[in-house]
Amino acid sequence: MTKKTLLGLYLGLSLLTNQALLAWPTEVAITIDDAPTINTQAIVSTLAANSCSVTFFVIGEQLPKYYSALQQALANNCLIGNHTFDHPNITKLTDQQLVSQITTTEKLCQEYFGTKPIYFRPPAGRYNGANQLTLDRLGYQTVTWQVDSRDWQKPEKALACVTSQLAELTWPSIILLHDQTETLNYLPDLLAWLKQKNIQCVGLDKIISDRKKLTEKPLATNRKF
Repeated sequence: MTKKTLLGLYLGLSLLTNQALLAWPTEVAITIDDAPTINTQAIVSTLAANSCSVTFFVIGEQLPKYYSALQQALANNCLIGNHTFDHPNITKLTDQQLVSQITTTEKLCQEYFGTKPIYFRPPAGRYNGANQLTLDRLGYQTVTWQVDSRDWQKPEKALACVTSQLAELTWPSIILLHDQTETLNYLPDLLAWLKQKNIQCVGLDKIISDRKKLTEKPLATNRKF
């Protein structure tokens, strides 16, 4: 194969790569589970300093003590999602119990924030068809993730875990973090890494909308949406 042919192939591949990048926006939505906690205010401040909005999935029983930090988050264009009242495995609940978990948290959100969440994240991502029917009836959209930081398990490796998974995916993607002390240690580095790679942090609603528009192009992930 001649140098001229190799150059032609290289330029052709470069053009295809650039076209692919244009077709698939480099954007992610950060979601933070198990909020609010004593750490939420510091997390919100870090996000604000980096002009980043996220979605906090809230546990109802924790709201009375720490809701004020989430009020500030909402003022900074963050979103609030429902994460049940006390974080059970919802696949083991009766329909009535699941409804109670969701609506109790929903009422607290309406009391403290004046809004009803539209997104629901099942604890540990576990849910079944019966659960989904209940969620549909209550007007919720179930959201899981493509990138799991596993920060609850090995927080010291969370940043490496996220960046290695993102390298294998096609945008847009949803990242899972947790509201905990350790998150404060790696969140600034994660936000800096995303900025360095020109990856935009956008709202969960935009990611969901973009993923629906791109359903004819399968995403490079075997994780649940």
